[in-house]
Amino acid sequence: MLAAIVAVIALPGVGRADLASQPPGTTLLLSTTLGRVGYIGVTITAAPGTSVQLSEQLAAGPTPISVIVVPASGVATLPRALSWRCGQRVRTLVAYTLPPAVPATAVTTVTTRSCSRRLVAVIGRRAQVGGPIRVRLRDRWGIGGLPLRICVTPPGGRRKCTGWHLRRGLRRRLVQIPAPRPGGWLISVGTRYGFTKHAIAWVSHPGGRIRLLAAGDSEMQILDGFLGQDLARYGVDVTSDARISTGLTNSFFFDWPNHARRQAPTLRPDVTVFFMGANDGFPVAGTDGRPVGCCSAAWSAGYGNLVAEMMRIYLRGNAGRVYWFLLPAPRPANFRAVFDAVNAGIQEAAERYPGRVSLINANAFFTPGNTYRDYMVYHGHGFVIHEPDGVHLSTASDAIDATIVTQRLLADHVIR
Repeated sequence: MLAAIVAVIALPGVGRADLASQPPGTTLLLSTTLGRVGYIGVTITAAPGTSVQLSEQLAAGPTPISVIVVPASGVATLPRALSWRCGQRVRTLVAYTLPPAVPATAVTTVTTRSCSRRLVAVIGRRAQVGGPIRVRLRDRWGIGGLPLRICVTPPGGRRKCTGWHLRRGLRRRLVQIPAPRPGGWLISVGTRYGFTKHAIAWVSHPGGRIRLLAAGDSEMQILDGFLGQDLARYGVDVTSDARISTGLTNSFFFDWPNHARRQAPTLRPDVTVFFMGANDGFPVAGTDGRPVGCCSAAWSAGYGNLVAEMMRIYLRGNAGRVYWFLLPAPRPANFRAVFDAVNAGIQEAAERYPGRVSLINANAFFTPGNTYRDYMVYHGHGFVIHEPDGVHLSTASDAIDATIVTQRLLADHVIR
């Protein structure tokens, strides 16, 4: 038990000789204890019946706490005179007698405990999709009045922090964080006084399976098989929807947006991977609604609108996550302008969904600097990048693409 005791201090105009001549009962003593967690206890010793003003000395001056009338025992005790504070650990208390008692003052200073271990945070490690991640908070001091911050990083998403508070007098609090999609959610709890707690809460469907849709044109046709093989060990069920010669700008052949509106709410993919665009280049709607031909900046903006709509559909609010491939540079000259314009539109669309849509940059990986090449070495093994047409990726490239997707899902804590 920590305690501080000081004896009487004379007020101005009251000398030591005067005090010495007073009867013993006029002595004023002030002591403090930290025996009760969260509170400063005060004991005042003075003549029975003496009225004593107890205050806390702050920078702006004394702040009254209470007036105490000393009982017949000559000792008055206040077990909860002051609550501990995180931002002010050193506390100075002042006591002085009130008329008609002989003027006397006592001062004492006490230092309360650090707040670095005050908060207890228990983060739930498992939750169901659509349910909450539970964070249980407890104030070891039992008095509340503690500000804190909880940060949430969804699988592959951006960190978002929210201020919370244990209200004064509140010892415990349950915080429930919505978890609309599966994967590892990084939860961090902290205070400004040095406390931090981190944990990953794994959110899953009943049975633990994850639904992945692999969709697109012929570039997805072989890649989808590799995705199914690579991801099976991680509990991922891959549904393939590769449609040869389709695109977003030739809806007369296949209408992807209408198809997506029907497919997304029934299949309900947790993750959607798209690889398409080689068959695009047809006119799109401009800002004024009129057709715009490929491959200007205005066309890329219109194409970006089509891509963004597809992303929105498969995101399903916040219940899904989308990965979209950028096209590697082709060999045929008549494809280059289209591929560049398509990639520009995809990038613009992804910027509308930060932390929810990720790009897989096959262009930078297979054709650095947006420059076509036939051959590369990966992990010590050389291979041909493209099919003979110089547009489609080879089977070896598709296998590597599947590895890249798997690594991204692992890095984003979508799978483990």
